[in-house]
Amino acid sequence: MLDAVRRGAQQAAEDARARHYALGPVLVALRLYANGGLEDEALLLAKRCAAGFGLEATAGTGLVALARKAKHLHFAPGEILVRAGERADNCFVVFDGQVALDFVTTGRVSLLASGDSFGEAELVRASPRQATAVAGEGGASVLRLDAAVITAVQQNHRGVRTLLNALYRERVLAGLGCNEGWLGGLQGEQRRSLLARFEERRYRDGDRIVKGGERAEGFFVLIGGEASVRRDGSELVRLVPGAFFGEISVVEGVPATADVVAVGGVETLCLRPNAFHAVMSVHPDQLDEIAAVARLRRGHTPPPIVRARAFRGAADNFVLDLPE
Repeated sequence: MLDAVRRGAQQAAEDARARHYALGPVLVALRLYANGGLEDEALLLAKRCAAGFGLEATAGTGLVALARKAKHLHFAPGEILVRAGERADNCFVVFDGQVALDFVTTGRVSLLASGDSFGEAELVRASPRQATAVAGEGGASVLRLDAAVITAVQQNHRGVRTLLNALYRERVLAGLGCNEGWLGGLQGEQRRSLLARFEERRYRDGDRIVKGGERAEGFFVLIGGEASVRRDGSELVRLVPGAFFGEISVVEGVPATADVVAVGGVETLCLRPNAFHAVMSVHPDQLDEIAAVARLRRGHTPPPIVRARAFRGAADNFVLDLPE
């Protein structure tokens, strides 16, 4: 029995490494190790994860604590886990089975599997849930991470806050690479090098992130909330997490062609022009991809209220850095 548990945990650990230590797969692997009493193996995986981001072992012990303290819940086929509009005071990682997310504002449906997660953005912004989560045909089990548990772990384990943010940002870029293509050629240290150059920026409802007629402050990736692209007061397109903007101004060195305005609370990653060109000088294929998008957008006016696609998969916003 113990050998079977160890094999299952090792397979989950391999999945976590293959997905660049995305937090959901790491927590699934750590919980499997913990369930089997394999504490040494769990700590080794967590320390390797922390070391991969240049952090001390104490950050890894915080990950182990988070995996242990998460509540393991089981749901029958078709059972509702959470409903859209409810208050969010926790987030989830799919442990086994599948969970379907039905987003009320966009009509988008996502099917999540082991290692995928949901509910993080609403938890951080203290906003109502944007999707109803339903267990799949075979049922589902999930790890529930309560806000109080996350906060306690971050306070009691030095470096875990930094590690959680690094894991989150790593997954954002991995998701973008899967969907948009322009980051698909960047692996491992290349992606982390790019990641380190991004600045996190948050905006309130109505803030102009990019001003039409002026040069954009940088190349932006939307990671939380929605943004409205407007010209002459009319909305052209609604951006959702995973969309990027500001590329026309940065790539071509010209003023932005439209305003980009925050709709509710918005979180972005920003790559300043100098950093953008420094990165793209050594990754010309990625620059070609972004330049092609810039040319397409410059010559095309979308119909009103078209929603730009989000990046593929699990957690649109795995932000665990809760307010102090």
